[in-house]
Amino acid sequence: MLQTMELPAKDAQMQNSGIIIMACSAHNYPANQTATSKAGGLNAVVEAMQLHIKDANLQGPGCRAPRCLAFENVANQSALAARCVERVIVAMELYSNDATVQHSGCFASSCLTQKHCENPPSSAADGYMQPVLLAVQLHPSDAIVQQDGCVGISNTARNHAENQSAIARSEGIKIVLTAMRLRTDYPKV
Repeated sequence: MLQTMELPAKDAQMQNSGIIIMACSAHNYPANQTATSKAGGLNAVVEAMQLHIKDANLQGPGCRAPRCLAFENVANQSALAARCVERVIVAMELYSNDATVQHSGCFASSCLTQKHCENPPSSAADGYMQPVLLAVQLHPSDAIVQQDGCVGISNTARNHAENQSAIARSEGIKIVLTAMRLRTDYPKV
């Protein structure tokens, strides 16, 4: 599959399909997550997102792939945090009105911060929370954006005074409270 993605690198549809297949085969399968990572899957996702930055159809799966490759896999979460966070931020900023990209970016955020509750990264200070907060704010009718965005914000804030302050300074508390008020029909928010 990774060889297929390498051959027609300029073909966004092929890259998109490769990302989707890779993500689906790895999601909830730790052995496949590790094998995909060792085979260069993380780099392939980042490269495809960079090469096809103007293709929103590829950016959505590109943002979603980190969660599929890292869910319940702490080693991959660390690798992804180092390699993919910047790409996810860029995609979320470029396509702030695209609910699919925003959902996928929030989905990645909730996973990449999941295992960091004891010692979360300084992602709020590094700008990762800004696109997530904006997504929650711009897509109030999308329950999944609301849920995954709030989970990512919560995970990032937990036990991390610097992140808590950064989120408060950027109106994060107000945004989360608004999401909670608007989505009373969806208890996971």
